[in-house]
Amino acid sequence: MRTMDAKTLRALAEDRPLGGPEIHPVNQFYGHAAIIKGFLGLDPQYPLKAMLEHAPCVQEYIWEVEEWAKFPVLLCASERYAEFFNATNRGGKVAVPIGPYPCYMAPPDTARERTGRTLLLFPKHSTQHILVEYDVEQYLRRVEGVAGAFDRVVACLYWKDILLGRDDEYRKAGVETVTAGHMFDNGFLPRLLEIISGADLVISGHPGTDVSYSVLMGKPVIVIPGGGGARYSSKDLEEKHKASLQKANEMQKTYAQVFTEPLDAPTPEQVEMVRNFCGVSNVMTREELHAVIVEAEARYCGKHGLTFAEPPLAGPAGMRPAPGQARAEGGGCSDRR
Repeated sequence: MRTMDAKTLRALAEDRPLGGPEIHPVNQFYGHAAIIKGFLGLDPQYPLKAMLEHAPCVQEYIWEVEEWAKFPVLLCASERYAEFFNATNRGGKVAVPIGPYPCYMAPPDTARERTGRTLLLFPKHSTQHILVEYDVEQYLRRVEGVAGAFDRVVACLYWKDILLGRDDEYRKAGVETVTAGHMFDNGFLPRLLEIISGADLVISGHPGTDVSYSVLMGKPVIVIPGGGGARYSSKDLEEKHKASLQKANEMQKTYAQVFTEPLDAPTPEQVEMVRNFCGVSNVMTREELHAVIVEAEARYCGKHGLTFAEPPLAGPAGMRPAPGQARAEGGGCSDRR
């Protein structure tokens, strides 16, 4: 894992408009739509007619963006969330569990020269609408008992916190900094997995996808809360966000209880738990996933009175992956059961 200087960080984090061909804006986040279309060999400019889940979730809460979207199909990670969504959404939509996105990606390149044992930090992060406030020095004191056993300490910072200048605070404290980039960047998730691949231990300040994807890649994790508070861009957003937090978020709660010790590798029990939360058993072959995408297109066209057409391929028919070809081998998904 190579550290990034301030210029590189800011170039990757630079705010930008949401572009791309997707009709459902959330599909464009973190490069998720590009990953699915790349796996299937579809035209990058083809807009998927299914909603893509923001991140693996088992929380019993439906995001209103998905509740009222015009698409009749949601692709999510876990079977548990699909069952909840199908039983409770008010729009007659259908959720199909397909497992986590890294399972549809090639594994990151790990051939780069190692530079000592690396501790990777994922501090609690801000968003475009929520400003997370915490004392960086206090946070680093919380992790110093673990950090002393490593040659390097690297903080992976979210794009919004870089634009707020928080990377300067980490560098002043002697901590190297990296970022996966802006949430609208198709390179976000590939970059994130490459960063994780260079870690010997991961510390999560606010457990979520960072824990899930790290464990799926075979990395040990410990949760050390970052503390602090938050400021919201509007009162309405604050009320909605706090209402969502009242719903049981089993994943976050369990991660904080289970990942409490710095280990050399995740335990089999930890791996099994993460695989279940992320729905790894639901990962599909190219043929299976292609059929789901075609069905979503047909449902969308039928709902809106449009003429159905097969999703276009990225190039000549010969470039399309063979039907039934094995699932992707990225993101800790090769050991399937």
